[in-house]
Amino acid sequence: MRLNEAVSLKEIESYPIMLTANEISEILRVSKPTAYSLMDLQGFPLIRIGRTKRVLRDHFIEWIVKNPMSNQFSAMSTEDGSNSTKK
Repeated sequence: MRLNEAVSLKEIESYPIMLTANEISEILRVSKPTAYSLMDLQGFPLIRIGRTKRVLRDHFIEWIVKNPMSNQFSAMSTEDGSNSTKK
């Protein structure tokens, strides 16, 4: 999934400066658990405030542009073992 397959840049700019997992799921049109999984990936520009997870909107846009979503989803599936091959 590329950024333009989810929502337009203009639409993203209407979101608050600090995004939640719920807002990320809306932007990418994925489930909230998937948004949380993305936020846990190495290199994601995560900001922790206590137990909450946030990301600056502009950093999120930069991260998406630099990291095509197809690569991120494949990394998530191999981390949890759901994409592993059984022998």
